[in-house]
Amino acid sequence: MTPTTNQPVARPDRVLRLLAAWYGDSPGACRLALALALVAGLLLGVMTWITGPIHQAHSTRDTFYLLSAGWQLRNGLVPHTDFLQVHNLHAVLTALAMRLVHDDVRALPLVALFVAATGGVWGWIIGSRRLSAPGTFLFVLVLILAALGVTHQGASYFKMVSYSTQYNKFGWVLLGLLMVQVTLTPRSGVAPAGRFVASFPLGFLLALLMLNKVSYFLAGFGFLLVARLTFRDAPKPDPRLVILGFVLAWGGAWLLTGIRLDHFLLDVRAMSRAGFVDAAGTLGNTLADLAKLLTINLDWLVILLLVAAGGVGFRSGQRLKLLWIALLLAGTGCFVEAFNYQGMSAKLGTLDMYGRYVPSFAIGVLLIDEHHRRAFFALPAAEMRSQAWHQLLAVALGVYFIVRIFIIPEILGITYASYWHVKNFNAHAQNNEFIDSPAFRALPLPRGEDEPDTPEEVKKEIFFNVSNKGTEKAKGHSVYLTPYKNAVFVNDALQLLRKHVDASARRVWSLTLDNPFPFALGLPPSKQVGFWVPFNTGAASGLGPLAGRGAYQTLGAGLVDVDLLLEPKVLAAYPEAERMRSIYEGEIAARFVKIDESDLWSLYRNKGVGGQK
Repeated sequence: MTPTTNQPVARPDRVLRLLAAWYGDSPGACRLALALALVAGLLLGVMTWITGPIHQAHSTRDTFYLLSAGWQLRNGLVPHTDFLQVHNLHAVLTALAMRLVHDDVRALPLVALFVAATGGVWGWIIGSRRLSAPGTFLFVLVLILAALGVTHQGASYFKMVSYSTQYNKFGWVLLGLLMVQVTLTPRSGVAPAGRFVASFPLGFLLALLMLNKVSYFLAGFGFLLVARLTFRDAPKPDPRLVILGFVLAWGGAWLLTGIRLDHFLLDVRAMSRAGFVDAAGTLGNTLADLAKLLTINLDWLVILLLVAAGGVGFRSGQRLKLLWIALLLAGTGCFVEAFNYQGMSAKLGTLDMYGRYVPSFAIGVLLIDEHHRRAFFALPAAEMRSQAWHQLLAVALGVYFIVRIFIIPEILGITYASYWHVKNFNAHAQNNEFIDSPAFRALPLPRGEDEPDTPEEVKKEIFFNVSNKGTEKAKGHSVYLTPYKNAVFVNDALQLLRKHVDASARRVWSLTLDNPFPFALGLPPSKQVGFWVPFNTGAASGLGPLAGRGAYQTLGAGLVDVDLLLEPKVLAAYPEAERMRSIYEGEIAARFVKIDESDLWSLYRNKGVGGQK
């Protein structure tokens, strides 16, 4: 019997109304979700752009490495042909951003804004067909905040502002887009997409993931394969169209930048053979982290509660499917981190790097919530009423997780970096150290409270702590280069270089993992190898560009293109320099002559440059 207007409405019906409002999926609601998410996210991003200088409180050397790669592409060099580069997508975007900001360090936040805007719009296109309006809003916001995050991923919020791991954040944006498209069919009432629209973007996403970082590509391809084999109602992409999207994306990269897929794969193969990839260790760490998630991790517990709370009235097959989705998402996150940090995860466990895999959990909650919605509204009316409270609890847990664990920390981090952090830097401007270059004028590097007052005192402190002579590495000792100390080291080298750079000697390289000097001085970069691989693996040869293809047979062959070579005196500050010196000892002796030195660096000139004998 239908209740009259003066009769109270049953509480379960009120809950059903709340759920119906939450799960609203009208086109107007989804468009509003897009607008709100884009405005909220991009306003925070723009704040980091217009409120003053960008800031770097952690991992400055890693940021220099990213700028160096972008500068090489900016000057027409080609990854895997002229130099080794593992983060191709970030380098391409950085090179394009450098054009817009006239070769300034502010290219880094501009790249983040571009990825946030593109990922947000792409997320809405995918999510508005598959998720409810609130789910679309949260999905787009998660993607935007993942791209805009200004803290060093895995570090404490508010303290370690850094752009050094942007490529990892971009990887999660691409992986999130793929996860939602692979797992969910369009909602009922939405016209099904054609085979091309349902398949081609997946290949394009896989290509972007590979260009961004191999670990994210493997995670995305594995997720696609497992979902295709285990989700009977998941979209069925056409493999031919997926391959077409992948090939066309790589073809576009080749036309724009010269990056060739075959050269890329050969360099990946060379790195794998050199021991850079530990497949057994990656698998072991992934399984170990999953075991930790199942036993002690609060985030995983919240997801299990989410699955259990909303799945009380579901059939056993539906509950198992929800659990499988949760496990698959958790495994994907753990795999990415175990692969990215193979050496570190054995000691620390990737779970200690909290911020790195949270996006996979946030997106996993959205997928689980959508499966809850579809299963819930497929129940008979009586069962819907009996399960209404359970479903409301599941929604509350999901919203709590995404907002508390991901959205609030990211928003607070961005807000802190764009206001309080700027205010703090301005209030203590006398303590900032700037790299002596117009390209770095927007990058103040802070001096810590316990650090020396002047660059001269920094040099004395380092020499005193490392070695009585200041030229030898103290056994078992290393010097962590804080942003302030890094600026001291770079400025010391720049002062030395400015005395010797001329029309005949313009290509500069250093025996370090980062090489900010060409970008800082506006000089053309040399054709040389990126040196992460030989330092991390101890490989002495065979990993150069076009390895094994006749162009470069050894890493040292890259020194042919170098006019001026810098070597740090304090090896404890640049521990990789000791390894590189051992690799290049013969080439340096045969091709270079020492011409000058400063407190912290020795400078060598190519014997074939400027009349040197």
